[in-house]
Amino acid sequence: MLEEKRTPRQRLQRFALPVLGISLSVAGLIYVYRDFEFEAFLASITDIHIAPLLGTLISYWLGVVLIRSFLIRHLLKSVGNVPISGAYRFICIGFLANNVLPFRAGEMARSAAIHRGTGLRFSSVIGGLALERMLDMGMLALLSLLALQMAPLPAYIRNTVFGTALAVAAGLVIAVILSQRNWHEADARERGRIHAFIWNNWVRFSDGFGALARPGAIASAVALIIGIWACALLAMAFRLEALGIHATPALALTLLTCIGFGVAVPSMPGYAGPYHLAAAFALELHGVNHVTAGAFAMFSWVVDIGMGSAMGAVSLSIEGLRFKDLKRRKSLSTERKTV
Repeated sequence: MLEEKRTPRQRLQRFALPVLGISLSVAGLIYVYRDFEFEAFLASITDIHIAPLLGTLISYWLGVVLIRSFLIRHLLKSVGNVPISGAYRFICIGFLANNVLPFRAGEMARSAAIHRGTGLRFSSVIGGLALERMLDMGMLALLSLLALQMAPLPAYIRNTVFGTALAVAAGLVIAVILSQRNWHEADARERGRIHAFIWNNWVRFSDGFGALARPGAIASAVALIIGIWACALLAMAFRLEALGIHATPALALTLLTCIGFGVAVPSMPGYAGPYHLAAAFALELHGVNHVTAGAFAMFSWVVDIGMGSAMGAVSLSIEGLRFKDLKRRKSLSTERKTV
């Protein structure tokens, strides 16, 4: 099959996004480490406290990731069964993919892993994970609103927070409406193959919002997402203490929300640049000196990248998958045959 020719606009978009991501990453790293002092930096990271470091690993991996496994299982229950152990591995595979691929490609890789590991329809998995992202952004917006009351954040950050909160609220309302619909897939012989393919994928995608169809299911999803972010906040506080920085509630909250927004922008693999910039920015808002802020940003990033990559590699091996097995095109081609 011949490769589809791209229009000049498509070629420009394909070139522009990598350039934007690389530029943001490089700019972030230059800002944080523009006046890098190796001796001062080394002194900041060599006196790591072991107990808080263990605390952040436990609260993150047994809290955030395990609870998120239950959330994934809950959100996809309306379209099929996802075992807790499998959901945990799929999350770790997503971490690994985000660490080695640019532009948050791990989200698509995680969807493909769930599709291949469980047999659930790819479009429905995408819908369920899109709902997960909306819940995450909703909690991030709420935590940011709380941080606004405790930290001296600039006006443009306040506007971003309020805009995000409104957009997420609108998205969740739409998702609740879609969860009440009872759409049926179209027959290709009646609608035509292209029309049926587009419509059926939309129906399967909206099936992923089934967790919002009942008040009890909504309450369970909200409770799980609150648990996830509570553990994430605790993990961030432990991480600060591990590097000898006093973790006040305001500092931990500001740090968590800034990193949460920072890693949402396109960047090089592993959120390099935006992650460091967001962490250093949050710490400097609370009076932490630039060198210590940069040291913490690098320390925190290494912990996330190291643990995520290790657990993801193990999970990929257990699932018997390789990166090339997680390509979206293959997953979509599987569904195309069912139209």
